[in-house]
Amino acid sequence: MVVLRNKFFIYLNLKNHKHERKGGKIIVTVKKIDSKLRRYSPGSNKKNNDISKKELISVSQKWPVSCKSINMIIRFISLIFLILGPLEKGQAKSCFTKHIKESIKINQESSKFYKELTDGESDQIYKRLIAGEKASLKIAQSIDKQVQLYHQHGIDLLCQEFKDMIPFEPSLKDSQFPDVAPLPLKYFSFYKQINKAIKTNDENIIRSEALKILNELHKSPSYHCFSRHIIESIYRFAYYIPIRKKQSEDKNLNDPKKILIKVIKLQLLALPFAQHIDRLTIPIQKQGISMLCHELPNLIEDIHLEELNILKKHGKNYGKN
Repeated sequence: MVVLRNKFFIYLNLKNHKHERKGGKIIVTVKKIDSKLRRYSPGSNKKNNDISKKELISVSQKWPVSCKSINMIIRFISLIFLILGPLEKGQAKSCFTKHIKESIKINQESSKFYKELTDGESDQIYKRLIAGEKASLKIAQSIDKQVQLYHQHGIDLLCQEFKDMIPFEPSLKDSQFPDVAPLPLKYFSFYKQINKAIKTNDENIIRSEALKILNELHKSPSYHCFSRHIIESIYRFAYYIPIRKKQSEDKNLNDPKKILIKVIKLQLLALPFAQHIDRLTIPIQKQGISMLCHELPNLIEDIHLEELNILKKHGKNYGKN
């Protein structure tokens, strides 16, 4: 008996076999094994694809191979398809999903340390942050599926755009942190700036507006770290748009700009959440605890553009001298 579970699975072609439905099952009298195995997708309108995802095939054999063997063969072939995927160049990756999972893991480790250091004050902040990251996993997985073709052709789309997170290292109170008081920011204006830039569909304008915000955040280097991280990421994605266009043209693939802009839009949607987390974190950071700052990677340090020199000069926390 073969249970059909996966979204895509292998099944025996039934058109040459006598079969009938009985109580939600399809009873098949197999005369021979078809040489051709087909791939079935639920929802397909093909004439012979009338087997639903949850139905079972009960096979009565008239040839010297057991049902158990058939089941093992089909599972083995399915496993090969799952492991190998399409026989193309390159290997498909899930860099967006990997980035989110890494962040969840690091924040879970950080939360235990800072909970003790802040007498529990940081606990609810981390719970909200991790819950938000977990909620974004499905979206990340969906985006990763859309870039598989580029990976198969050797273009690591989204893998350079997202940088690896910094492994958690306990950071005790720092007498040099914070260096200045947090600057009051009009958070909503940042959202409007980037949103307006996105509507132009011009990566140079998006990058320019993101840079203006980074220069504003530079004035409060020890605060607003999560928001800064989001804006840096938007800048980074805009920077990679022309690079990915050239790489795709060389491989005769479509320009992935729409996908990159889509991720930028998702990051913009995450900005109010990041700003909310930053507001909650300010009282802790005022105590000299650099929570949610040291853990985040600098996303512009490996981009060599003159416009970034003033920010790079101050290192990871920008304003620190």
